[in-house]
Amino acid sequence: DVIYDKTAYNGNATVEGVDSLDKTAVKAEGENTYKVTLEVKMHETKTTSINSQAAATVLVIDVSNSMNDYMCGKNFHIHTDACGGRRLDAAKAAAENFVNTYAGTVENAGRYLSIVVFGTNASVQLGWTDVSTSEGKASATSVINGISVDGGTNLEQGLAKAKNQFDDQTVTSVNFKNVVALTDGAPTFYGPSGRNGKPSGGNGKNGSEEINTKTAKTAEKLKEVASLYTVCFGAADDYTYT
Repeated sequence: DVIYDKTAYNGNATVEGVDSLDKTAVKAEGENTYKVTLEVKMHETKTTSINSQAAATVLVIDVSNSMNDYMCGKNFHIHTDACGGRRLDAAKAAAENFVNTYAGTVENAGRYLSIVVFGTNASVQLGWTDVSTSEGKASATSVINGISVDGGTNLEQGLAKAKNQFDDQTVTSVNFKNVVALTDGAPTFYGPSGRNGKPSGGNGKNGSEEINTKTAKTAEKLKEVASLYTVCFGAADDYTYT
């Protein structure tokens, strides 16, 4: 004989966290002896998983002609070891070291990286890539190694391109957003390029108050969506304009 009972355990009609209790009793050998099976179905709660490792960082790298100077200035006759090498080489080494550290030790951790370079104009050299994967890290390293100098110093557009990267849906849900700008000093251009391929402001040779103001305003807009850090190579005593 089978006795089927769907009442709750211990006679309770409701148990917190339990959707249902099914109790089946099967008569066994012996007087007043039954084999009882109790099936308990617990309540399932959906949770949202948050990746605490995830981050989104844009490396903004100056590739203006002055980045080909040595760390101590334009005196090319000075031995590179004594001078610290060329500024772009130092920036590329710093960028590669950053990638290796930023990638972390957890595979597929969501450590997104984008790389923007700026000379006369600015361009995205690497779209959002998870460098916590071996393939992602290799891609970032390859892009960094392939960077070369080109033209003036449009820091304003470098920062503008970095800000635009955060509009990408790949990183909209990431909490930690950063920009690291590597440069050697005075901006000499601002604005996007026109039909002639030249930016809307500046001559590529001299800085000015106007260029500084435009660049600072773009930096402030960028700081509304991400933390901004700047690293200067070999130009601590340079004037941005006179």
